[in-house]
Amino acid sequence: MACEEWNGRERRKYRHLPTRVTVDYALRFAGDEKSIITEGRGVAKNISGDGMFLEISALSPQDLYKLKMRDDKLQITFTLPLSEDPIITLCELVWSKMVKPDINAIGIKFVSIKAVERAKILKYTINKLINDSLYEKS
Repeated sequence: MACEEWNGRERRKYRHLPTRVTVDYALRFAGDEKSIITEGRGVAKNISGDGMFLEISALSPQDLYKLKMRDDKLQITFTLPLSEDPIITLCELVWSKMVKPDINAIGIKFVSIKAVERAKILKYTINKLINDSLYEKS
């Protein structure tokens, strides 16, 4: 699925949790370990069991074009806070936009994620919701 404009219809299976979590990431074309498009440390602005909104270092116009036009799956590797094991999954770029000259915002959908990996994400989001609600009441 090539990157597309949002049509206003909600297609998410899981609720996206607003967050501000620093994640280490690497994006590459699936099946090509040498094809690192970008890697580094980004900020997940929301996350769920089916995807995330991530701010990353700005992509070159050529890389952004490749991501938008190429139909290949991407592989993302990221590590959640307080977790030692990285989550590695296939994803699709759903949308992207430049938010600052040096920052791209991207929306990705997990398309092939192991149940144990999704469970880690869901556990993180549930714990964050509980902790946030406890602090709001204090």
